[in-house]
Amino acid sequence: MGGSHRGPPPRQSTDRPVVDNGRHIRFATTAADLRRDRYGRDLGPWSAPRVVYLQHASDPIVWWQPSLAVQEPDWIGERAGSDVDPSLRWWPLVTSWMIRLDLAVANNAAPGHGHIDEDDLIDAWAPVLDVTLSAQDRADVVTAIRNRQR
Repeated sequence: MGGSHRGPPPRQSTDRPVVDNGRHIRFATTAADLRRDRYGRDLGPWSAPRVVYLQHASDPIVWWQPSLAVQEPDWIGERAGSDVDPSLRWWPLVTSWMIRLDLAVANNAAPGHGHIDEDDLIDAWAPVLDVTLSAQDRADVVTAIRNRQR
């Protein structure tokens, strides 16, 4: 067994770290990230308990914190995620307000961006539970989730 978490642990990097070659814990933005690191190298065998941290670099909910107004966060100098403007810089008060404004629209992003990760949860939980889903099974689950949200 194991678990799946939305967003990185507190004060975690925006870049998907690799812990013990992914033996128990994996950080992912997409299903492919569960098999390969950010450089495309295969991760080692995945042993139980399995834990997945889903993280979208463009999810302001996991990056905003009050101190952002007056203190530059460690993650601001890291390589930006694929859906984050690489010119993002920290400016006292300004960056905090920009990310705070993003909070208002984080749930309106396209799937796989912002705080929209319901489709990604399927890809995270299946391997945690050691379940193989066919493309049709996955599509059926996605449809059920989206219909329930209406």
